[in-house]
Amino acid sequence: NKCLLGNKTPPYMQPVQAGSLLATVSNQSMPPAQAPLPPLTKAEVVESPL
Repeated sequence: NKCLLGNKTPPYMQPVQAGSLLATVSNQSMPPAQAPLPPLTKAEVVESPL
């Protein structure tokens, strides 16, 4: 592919590795951790018979 310049692809055109951008963000910029969800009760899970 002429657009990719063969083996001479510039670094800014290479795909980003999964999770690598998170390493550049400081912990102060990250959102707070999500609170855990409350446990489900039996009434919320079990459906009544038809």
